[in-house]
Amino acid sequence: MNQYLQKQHQKMLASGVLTPYFNRWEQWLSGQFQGQGISKENIEYGKYMDQVSHTKEESFLYWENIAALFTKLSSVDSPNLLKKIQEQHTAYVTGNTHRKDFIAIAVKRTDTAFEQMEKYWRKLLNH
Repeated sequence: MNQYLQKQHQKMLASGVLTPYFNRWEQWLSGQFQGQGISKENIEYGKYMDQVSHTKEESFLYWENIAALFTKLSSVDSPNLLKKIQEQHTAYVTGNTHRKDFIAIAVKRTDTAFEQMEKYWRKLLNH
């Protein structure tokens, strides 16, 4: 940054013009902004998840297993099969981690989607 821009930036900082933006950033990080919290655990989870990758073969097997489970869905065992599908999904997206805290975060993030799937599946079976 050239000297002129640095001086202008310092003036803005000193005048307090940027303070509301800094406060929002700090609020967001502390979880006060829009009800979103960033805990140390979530930061660790994010860093870990950035490193998870899959080969083509792993992805193919994942989708093949999920498809096989979906073909078994029936009115009798749908909650158990949907639970198995969620477990397969969680294992895949987390790179088969053994960290229970990461597994819990992944499950929490997909609970609503799987609850909706079960709800819609029940409606389909009743019609």
